[in-house]
Amino acid sequence: MDDQSLMHSLLANHDIIFQIVFFLDDNSRNCCALLNKEFHAKLKSEEFYFSMLGRLHIAKGVHFPGRLPRKLSWKSLYFDRKELTDMWQKGQQESSKRKFKIQVSARLKPRNHHAVSMMSQRKIILPLHQRLALIRLGHNIRNNADAIEIMKTNGEWFPALNTNNDKENNPRSLEVKGGVQVIDSENDQVFFLHATKGLMPFHFDHVLQDDCSQQEMYDASTVMLVSDFINGFNATCLV
Repeated sequence: MDDQSLMHSLLANHDIIFQIVFFLDDNSRNCCALLNKEFHAKLKSEEFYFSMLGRLHIAKGVHFPGRLPRKLSWKSLYFDRKELTDMWQKGQQESSKRKFKIQVSARLKPRNHHAVSMMSQRKIILPLHQRLALIRLGHNIRNNADAIEIMKTNGEWFPALNTNNDKENNPRSLEVKGGVQVIDSENDQVFFLHATKGLMPFHFDHVLQDDCSQQEMYDASTVMLVSDFINGFNATCLV
């Protein structure tokens, strides 16, 4: 078998490549990734880092979650767990200590339209710039021109020029109801409308929609704590 045939045979078998590369140091592994485009693609893929986590668990006893936690990649998780390689060796416990960190995950109570709070019933008049910001968030648009067009369509802009006299279908003010206005799970923030302070953003480590499943909530808030606990660290989850 010539070198080219051997190369194609190796590239066709991911498991062999990953098992060989696992025993290399970082410099040698990076050199392998530079051999050709195929090697580079395989040794920089998420599949490769998932395999490396499995080998790390077998060889060093480092635990990692079986499912990918929210907003993490297998690559970032591998380098995080790689720091714990020597944690079970005598005299290495001190070097494996993690910094104290608090994370907050927010899942809002499901909205019940039959039991609305008094604050949510109260209408609040917003300044124009905050009303535009609220429209941009709610419709996922980025400029005020589109937001103003939506206000025109809803009859909220220059109401005197609107020919539709139906007040129910043609609101003529910038009044909105207080309470939670937008749940932005992509950017992990919640926008709350206060009667005196206006539109207020609140940022969290994780924000989940009110209709998310228990599995999604567990993956975002708890799965990494359980993994850290198995790896010998203190972990607490307060609900």
